[in-house]
This record gives sequence, C-alpha cells and structure tokens, in this order.
Amino acid sequence: MARAGDGEAALVMAEALITPAPEDAYRWAILAGASGESGATAILDRLEKKLPFARVLELQADVSGNDQHDRKILGSVSSVRSEAAARFSGRGRARSYGTAAMWAMIGSAAGDAEARDILADITERVRLSGDGAADAWQSVEQDASKLAMDAWIGMDLPAAYAK
Repeated sequence: MARAGDGEAALVMAEALITPAPEDAYRWAILAGASGESGATAILDRLEKKLPFARVLELQADVSGNDQHDRKILGSVSSVRSEAAARFSGRGRARSYGTAAMWAMIGSAAGDAEARDILADITERVRLSGDGAADAWQSVEQDASKLAMDAWIGMDLPAAYAK
C-alpha cells in the first residue's frame, strides 16, 4: 500500500523502520510527509539527527529528485513562499532542502522576508549538522541557485512581481 502512494501506510513503514533501517525509514517518512501525514516531519527531524547530512541530502534527492515544478507557483510571491516552506518542512510536499532553497531564493530575491527566513533556517540546519555538512550542501545549493536564477531571468520574474 505504501508503495502505491498510501501516506498512512508510508508512515507506518517509517515508524517500523526507525531503529532497524533508519535510511529506509527516512525515505518512507518523506513520502508520508508529502501525503500530509501528521507525525512524518517529527520522524524526519529525529532521523536527521542520526544520519550524516550528506546522506540526508542524497535520500531527499532519491525521493524527490525527479519532481516536476509547477510554473504556476511562480505566479505570486506568496505561492513561492508557501512552496519553499512546504519543501523545507516536508508537510504536504516531499522534504527537500535543495528544492526549498530554490523556491526561497526566488522569494527572497522578490523581497519576501519569510523566504529569506527559510534560507536562514536551511543555513542554520547545515551549520548544526556538523563536519562535512557544508561541503555536502555546497553542490546542492549551487544547483538550487542556478535553477532559481534561470527562472528569475528566463521568466522575467522582476517584471512579473512588479505588477
């Protein structure tokens, strides 16, 4: 059931695998959170304290690396902010710090203070994640920055948000 997209089943799988297979539990918790299951983000947060940050980023990419980004989100700064927040928290969307950073960069460039705060929260999470976290984050952050810049320029977002 969990493999078919049942969020509740994914949450049960995540809870069952926390101790014997924390990486598998993390994957299931991402899927449960994306489905909006209550408790999934707490599992994600708890497992991130046990797993190396580089591995957390890899697992996030494994689950959400092929996600398509809806251009409609770019229609307003508030929807950009909401998407960044959902991707950062893993509530209603698959947790992905890289994707959250991309959306937050766009929102921040548009002058949104909450998007700037999300970027600061990501930076703080990286800082608190110990040795190697900054190195692992650098590549993900560069990719996010390139995507944000491509959207910013390619879709002329300054003009769109000035309206």
